[in-house]
Amino acid sequence: MPSRRAHKKSRFGCSHCKIRKVKCDEVRPSCSSCTRGGVTCIYYPGGPSTSALRVVSAASSSCSVPNSPSPNSANQPAFDMLDLTLMNQFTAATCFNIFAGERQQKLWQRDIPFQARSYPLLMHGLLSVAALHLAFVEPNNMPAYRVRALYHHDLGVQSFNHLLKNVSAEESHILFAFALMLVIWVYASPAVSKDILGLDDVLTLLDLARGCHTVFRLHMHSIMDTPISALIEMHREMEIPHTELSPLVKQVFQTLRSRAIDSTQLSAIEQLERLIRKAMVRHDDAKIAAAWPAIVGDSFWLRLRSHEPFTVLIFAHYAMLLQHYENRWWMMAGWSERILKAAESALSDADKSLIDWDNCLEYIRAHGKELSS
Repeated sequence: MPSRRAHKKSRFGCSHCKIRKVKCDEVRPSCSSCTRGGVTCIYYPGGPSTSALRVVSAASSSCSVPNSPSPNSANQPAFDMLDLTLMNQFTAATCFNIFAGERQQKLWQRDIPFQARSYPLLMHGLLSVAALHLAFVEPNNMPAYRVRALYHHDLGVQSFNHLLKNVSAEESHILFAFALMLVIWVYASPAVSKDILGLDDVLTLLDLARGCHTVFRLHMHSIMDTPISALIEMHREMEIPHTELSPLVKQVFQTLRSRAIDSTQLSAIEQLERLIRKAMVRHDDAKIAAAWPAIVGDSFWLRLRSHEPFTVLIFAHYAMLLQHYENRWWMMAGWSERILKAAESALSDADKSLIDWDNCLEYIRAHGKELSS
């Protein structure tokens, strides 16, 4: 039996070859494989490992990473010309397309990039979000920007985990700012890739939003003394004018409440209805769209994780809130259908019959369109 021909591994090959798991000849500026395939050839600065090509799950972000670089380490990788392009994109465009309000936009355009000079995790967070934004607005170049987004996301999460283990009151606002960028990542990454996700995949992503809320609760007093407190409105009960929902939408929530079996489900329904009322007044506030998964109770989330049929149905109604923002914010694109398809995939035929899924799906979509108009 002939032996396999040995070959030298390509340690610093381009991102495209690493994704395809083929040997890269490392010819620059474009390797032979990318030249033949007519694709953009990208080399990481410093030649990172293939782990930088993986999407970091919420599970990995909640545990420690061995040998994580210190946030102020001199061993951080260098930045290249593409990264300069991404920083320009962030300060010129992306910062105006993640949260509404002049105060918050100035914070993202000026204050957080300034802090990023001293905290590489913030720099990686900014660049990863900017890369996703460019991937969204320039779909022809999406693969190249998405690879770079994954690279910076991976390095940022490693630094985040390191800081999380040793956080001080003086650095808690840095932790919170990066956690907010993780929330943006949660919604923007599938919106760019258009991946089809199962319910467990969606919940793992949304666990990051819940983690952001936890970071704030743990360090609230320290965070409120910094300029980043401008981002806190999503965590406050804000006074808003009383807003009447349409009779049909009100009927949807009345029906849901009548079918709730306990206070856990009832609380989640009421929180969702309250956020939809806020959305009717604050049409441009994307934080409202991301708030519900962050604030529902742990017991509700555990039951959702176990695919309890009526709890999954409540979760499917979250699509109504998301649909209100899909045409307003790039990172929310496609999320209402993503939620509905994920919920449907988790239900058996018997479950669907039990909760009258087909009829519920029809009115969720119809009333979601009504809210988005």
